[in-house]
Amino acid sequence: WTWSPGPANHYEGSAYTMKILYLDCGMGAAGDMLSAALLELLPDPDAFVAQVNALGLPGVHVSRERAVKCGITGTRLSVTVHGQEDLRSAFAYSCNSAFAEMGVRLGGKSLREAGESLLFNKKLPLTMDYKSSVLSVDGKSGVPLMMQTSIGQGNTLVSPMHMAMVASAIANRGVLMKPYLIDRVENYNGDQVKKYMPDAYRELLPVSEASVLAELMEGVVEYGTATSLGGQGYTVAGKTGSAEYGEGEIKDSHSWFVGYSNVEDPDIAVSVIIEGGGTGSESAVPVAGAIFNSYYYE
Repeated sequence: WTWSPGPANHYEGSAYTMKILYLDCGMGAAGDMLSAALLELLPDPDAFVAQVNALGLPGVHVSRERAVKCGITGTRLSVTVHGQEDLRSAFAYSCNSAFAEMGVRLGGKSLREAGESLLFNKKLPLTMDYKSSVLSVDGKSGVPLMMQTSIGQGNTLVSPMHMAMVASAIANRGVLMKPYLIDRVENYNGDQVKKYMPDAYRELLPVSEASVLAELMEGVVEYGTATSLGGQGYTVAGKTGSAEYGEGEIKDSHSWFVGYSNVEDPDIAVSVIIEGGGTGSESAVPVAGAIFNSYYYE
């Protein structure tokens, strides 16, 4: 196979395995990647935890202005010192130290409640076979697991489909739509037999929280880890992630990007993971850019 941006996306012939989920109003996906997007669970990047840490939970408040000190962040493959940061810059630069501190402050119980509000450990509104995403942290969890979960590591597992659904809900002011694959059915004469229409599932998060997340995701593209997606004829909001995997001293990192385009009136949401692809900005962001360019320019 060769990969070319467009309605049907396939990729092969590299050391990396790429899974793309490309959602529009009809939430379509292509070929074998659909089953991978639904059935494969992988370590979740900062993308999930950044959303959890930005949520206004009962009795818990994480200020966008409160400073945290980043002494070191990143994976074994890429290490950066960010210094003093608030939530905006921690989100934009994908700062593990900041997320770990905020996660411990929130506590395991609040992290789990926020995650389950985003359908972790829950059934997804899908008619196709899929695997539910896993979030194991709770009120009895120790500090190490809380910190690991807060940077999308630990026992956290998520499918690309689920992350695309979360991104689309943020773009849709907190409301998740039911994904479907078929736009319409036609007979052999080309006459329409049936038309499928968008249908809301439920509100995953209030408009106020979705707006905060949208603002933070815009910062990622404006001055953070996904600036290469800026300067186009369309706008993008998103979150990069690097999810480490492996045993002992032999470790690698999956490259993630989740986001959506045309931020004022969103058009499509994407979830990209490149297995073994390194950081999110290194591999997943260019693929997301190719998908957006295909949608708007081809």
